Amino acid sequence: MLVELEIENLALIRAARIGFSPRLNVLTGATGAGKTLVLRALDLVRGQRAERAQVREGAAECTVSALLRLPPRLVEETRRRIAPVPLQDGELLLARTLGQDGASRCYMNGRLVPLAALREAGARLIDVLGQGEARLLADQEHRAGLVDAFGGLGAARAAYQQARARAAACGERRDRLHAETRERRQRLDLLRFQDDEIRAAAPEPGELERLGRELDVHEAAAELQALCTEGLAELYEADDSMFDRLARLERRAGGLSGGARDLLQPALTALDRAAREIEEAVAGLRAALEGAAAEPARHALVTERLDALRRLCDRYGPGEKELFARRAAIAAEISRLEQDEDETAGADREAAAALSALAEQGEALDRARRAAGERLAAQAQERLRALGMEAALFTTELARHAGEHLLERARPTGLSSVDFLLAANPGHPAQPLAKVASGGESARIALALRMTLSSVLDAPVMVFDEIESGVGARLGEVVGRSLKALAGERQVIVVTHLPQVAACADNHLHVARAERGGATETTVGALHGKEREAEIAAMLRGSRAGGTTQSEARSILKQAREET
Repeated sequence: MLVELEIENLALIRAARIGFSPRLNVLTGATGAGKTLVLRALDLVRGQRAERAQVREGAAECTVSALLRLPPRLVEETRRRIAPVPLQDGELLLARTLGQDGASRCYMNGRLVPLAALREAGARLIDVLGQGEARLLADQEHRAGLVDAFGGLGAARAAYQQARARAAACGERRDRLHAETRERRQRLDLLRFQDDEIRAAAPEPGELERLGRELDVHEAAAELQALCTEGLAELYEADDSMFDRLARLERRAGGLSGGARDLLQPALTALDRAAREIEEAVAGLRAALEGAAAEPARHALVTERLDALRRLCDRYGPGEKELFARRAAIAAEISRLEQDEDETAGADREAAAALSALAEQGEALDRARRAAGERLAAQAQERLRALGMEAALFTTELARHAGEHLLERARPTGLSSVDFLLAANPGHPAQPLAKVASGGESARIALALRMTLSSVLDAPVMVFDEIESGVGARLGEVVGRSLKALAGERQVIVVTHLPQVAACADNHLHVARAERGGATETTVGALHGKEREAEIAAMLRGSRAGGTTQSEARSILKQAREET
């Protein structure tokens, strides 16, 4: 339960310390007195949006603290999942400061915590039903959320939404690959033609240089032959060739005596070396002469091959190195595009499987919602009877979304819309609330649904902000008794304008606005005895309340005590 709420410098509230009963608490006061400020204070400690305009004029910051005493069933869950701070006697202090600069700080049991932690704790421990709850019943997503919460369908809804996201992603990938198919196939045709052209030529590394050198030989064959023939004659084959002259010198030196021969020995050694080199030169000239033999067919073949390779380099080069790099790049791109072709077929299969999974999850969610909706409607109808709608028939209905394709029908909330139908009077067909429910009926249905959901949502503190909007005085007693009954299960805090609801309170808090020291302030205080009678009378007749009204107020309070 919420034990105490302390507020400092929040808008018109300079300072307020508000104690709460564990059962039914009501806040009353004139319009504009500041009842909603108490709820804004609760919003702050629940981690809701904060604005620096909420800080009281002239104050550096506002501070809100809420002391909660947790029921035993929630202590361990709170310690483990919600508020990882020490809990003494099951008490949890949520606090938040907000500065004029908009800076906000959050605390749990005196420890600084992230805003998300405060928001999670607030959502789990304090459930707020606002003035717009009845209007929200016109929203399909809100209705689906109520059914899902009642049926515990969070996992089924998450599975459906995951399946929907996957189906959408697979469909987008499939469509993209199909849209690219024509361009990809045109590119593949070009690349395959280029690859075939290079493969047909079958170039080899170094071939261009090797053939160029061979062509040089073919083009200089006649000159080479003449040069080799002349060289052979001069060195070896002609009369008085160089080789013969060296041989004569060696023979003459061989006839000299030992000392003279020794003197010539270095020269003879060089002559011998020269003779061997002449023999090597002769062998080389003969080989060159043989290699330079005119072969017109080979010359033509080399010329043709060189022309073909040079054209290939002009197209894919400009050089041999670039040609081979281009051939590798073409092969890699062909492989990638062929893989994309395979991926297109795979994407079709994936998209079909994802759609099948989406249909399966959507059908499962619809079945679960239909069953949960029936149970919710049955329990809510019991609540409606207690709220004065004895003859009303309240039902839920699922209707498939329109659309040619499954992804068009698969909305974020499901394949089907969830509607609430009402037949307020016997003999009339049930129709959507938006068409047939009055403001008071919508308010009571919203209240009945929230009271039905209270056992599922399991928040120890429930807050109702003028939920009785549109409900007249005649039904105020009924609403009050229902809230009183709910307060037997958990703590209830109600902002109300109905005296019949206020009379049912275990703790009646009055919100008033007055000028003090030239400044307007909002105060909050508990009412007892005559003060409470006066407030109930004022709620009945306003400033015109007189003795009769006071008597009526006492009667309302007495009746509320007797009935509860």
